[in-house]
Amino acid sequence: MDFDSALSKVGEFGLAQLLQSSLVTSLGILLAFQQVNLAFVAKEPSFLCTDPNIQGEAVCHMEKSCENIKFVDEFTSIVSEFKLICGENYKASLVQSMYMIGVLFGGLIWGPQSDAIGRKKTLFAGIILLATTSILSGTTQTYLQFAFLKFINGAAVGGTGLVVFVYSTENVGASYRVLAGTMVQVVFALGIAACGGLAYLIRDWRQLSFASGIPFIFYLSLYWILPESPRWLASKGKLTQAEALLFKMALRNKKQILRTDIALARPTKSSQKEKVSQPESVGYAEFFRTPNIRRRMVIQIFTWFACSVVYMGLTMGAGDIGSNAYISLALSGLVELPAYVACVLLLDVIGRRAMLSGCNILGGLACLLLIFIPDNAGSSAEMIQTALALIGKMGVSAGFNVIYIYSSELAPTSARSSALALCTMSARIGGAIAPMVAPYGKLMMFRVFGLLALSSGISAFLLPETLNQPLPDTIDDIENDTKKTQ
Repeated sequence: MDFDSALSKVGEFGLAQLLQSSLVTSLGILLAFQQVNLAFVAKEPSFLCTDPNIQGEAVCHMEKSCENIKFVDEFTSIVSEFKLICGENYKASLVQSMYMIGVLFGGLIWGPQSDAIGRKKTLFAGIILLATTSILSGTTQTYLQFAFLKFINGAAVGGTGLVVFVYSTENVGASYRVLAGTMVQVVFALGIAACGGLAYLIRDWRQLSFASGIPFIFYLSLYWILPESPRWLASKGKLTQAEALLFKMALRNKKQILRTDIALARPTKSSQKEKVSQPESVGYAEFFRTPNIRRRMVIQIFTWFACSVVYMGLTMGAGDIGSNAYISLALSGLVELPAYVACVLLLDVIGRRAMLSGCNILGGLACLLLIFIPDNAGSSAEMIQTALALIGKMGVSAGFNVIYIYSSELAPTSARSSALALCTMSARIGGAIAPMVAPYGKLMMFRVFGLLALSSGISAFLLPETLNQPLPDTIDDIENDTKKTQ
């Protein structure tokens, strides 16, 4: 039998999958800390010049340089530590850019490695790197040291986050993939909110770096608890090991079956010959050689890009919700939760394709409507702006969640991590481009956000529905339609 048939006998989402998924998914809180703590670690505090005979002049506009700068806020950051003010203030935002570039490269590196050597090894390699870079960043003595470590840290976050999602979703039944995938996003959103609280309690940037990194050390003990992904083992032809893990899952799920009841189909001689003639690993170019997989990947890459531009663009406006940066960050995470609840309730009812299209179209329309709401038009207009912005954020957050789940189902098992890595790369590029739109003004910004979200929602109708469909194992399955995913 194939893997999905065996999984149905083992239990599609029993105690075994629940424990494994919970342990891995909980990493999302710490990954969120790494992603957003730069909002405080690189935050610019208020400062003034304490040189004699200076009468309140703006420090950055003084004719003579100030020799004694005093930072007056109650928190510290790399800005106060390395004096990144005035002509040097661009370096604080440059760290964020370097971090995002690291996230991009991490996905490209971890994805193929996860497909080649396994989910478990790449997951714990990322955890080790995350703990090391986060803790060491709190000990740096120069700006260049800190920037380099944040680049490596970003790579570890991008790669580890990808493996967390794949591991959490590929060994549950088709009817539970939405729940498993959505919980990854929910935990990450809660991590964003929790980071606001952590930063409120810890105002020193070095201590905040330590607090964000030390918990990763405790996760290393899970190496002797978490098994390798049985679906990955089966896709690599390690059927005996996959069957052994499936049988253990069945016992934990209290399923009364024999090991022979979940025997996976062995390849025939003809299929073995075909497999020998094919390359063992799938390169990124393979996604564009044949028509079905090419159409899927082009639409997915554009959708990930559009979701990221709109999501990051609206998130960067979170500070406008209130004057308290800690509360604003917490709200920017909590506002995503209703979107994820909607995904859990509706995704298995109306399907992936309709949900993705509907959410992105909703977010796009909300952004376009913001064009017609004038600034400084009174409290009622401000309330409408806030409401539309939140609707846009919830819409694109739900769309982002759907495309994560959808892409993992559209990609073949043999190259699932690689496909997701390519998609996340386009998302990182979108996230880096989003800040470049803001200087052109709100009208242009919301026009771009709205059109991107709308066009991605419309193009999603060209993708096949995957609701309650078995996952394709190879690109040939997609091209030959043997898995009937279209």
